[in-house]
Amino acid sequence: MRDDGLQFDVVDVSQTTVVGDAKDPGLSTTARGVFVVVTLLIRNVSDAPLTFFDRYQTLVDSTGRTFTADMAADIYGNRSIRSTRMDPGNELLVHICFDVPRDTVPRDLVLRQSDSSAGVTVPIS
Repeated sequence: MRDDGLQFDVVDVSQTTVVGDAKDPGLSTTARGVFVVVTLLIRNVSDAPLTFFDRYQTLVDSTGRTFTADMAADIYGNRSIRSTRMDPGNELLVHICFDVPRDTVPRDLVLRQSDSSAGVTVPIS
């Protein structure tokens, strides 16, 4: 799936209550409900450098509720990533964390290159 200059491939969808190093509370965070963790492989398919931002990504559940990425959890879940700036042709593997109520049934992701791009809806159920 593609939105403007970024191509998105969903690698995995999982759930957990703690993101980061569960043995060290200073290096982890706990969900208020449960984290839906979406692993994405992102590729810059444009001719210019682009930056990926987790805050533009949205999870939609089976009832139509929307959830934005938990940026604090994303920091703990992506410790090895130093930058989200990607040159043309580069790929980035990221984990996007959504803190949702425990009864949530994820249905779709709306993935965007920027806050003004149309976005692409990817079914995950």
